[in-house]
Amino acid sequence: MKIIKDKSMTNVKNTTGVASRKERERQVKKKDILKAAREVFAQKGLHAATLDEIAEKAEFAKGTLYGYFSSKENLFISVVEEEMINFREKIKDVLIQDITPDQTIALLVVTMLQIFDQNIDLLRLMNREQLAVTTCADGIVKSRFRRHYQKMVNMVSEHIAHGIELNQFHALNPNQVAIAIFSLCHGVAINSFMNRKKIYNTDNITLITNLLLDGIKTRN
Repeated sequence: MKIIKDKSMTNVKNTTGVASRKERERQVKKKDILKAAREVFAQKGLHAATLDEIAEKAEFAKGTLYGYFSSKENLFISVVEEEMINFREKIKDVLIQDITPDQTIALLVVTMLQIFDQNIDLLRLMNREQLAVTTCADGIVKSRFRRHYQKMVNMVSEHIAHGIELNQFHALNPNQVAIAIFSLCHGVAINSFMNRKKIYNTDNITLITNLLLDGIKTRN
């Protein structure tokens, strides 16, 4: 008996394979563009940076960038959002650890300083962001940056509130404590960076951890 192959099914598989391969290639190109854009934006900021510089850094034609992002502002938004999402996920990984509230605070400090130390571009972006977001006419960058930042603050705030319930932390405003943690880590990181010192070091970790825990931890 002669077996007749279903050519339509074969074509579907081949088409799916091609589409999948093209999509993977597209995602790789997009990742390369975002990486190049992050470096250029971190060094020059939104307005001083150009798509020509980003294209050259990514080793693509300028027209290729428009196949992924409609404008320089749109590309900047994507860079900032990607960085903030990655940052938030690492903070989340700390908060789900099965350790005491004070140990979590200490691990948060270590993690944040490690993130800044290993990703100077993120530190530069966050520093320049304060100027860049206020000059974007549509305010999209500003709103998205604040949204991701507020999500991180809320996550840490809930942890602080839990520590207060357990009587391990003083009855302080959890939201303000969470903001203080981010501000201290960011401030110390910026100071180390500007003075060309390593951000992730024992002195920085001890300083921030002691300031925080001496201020919020109960003496039971």
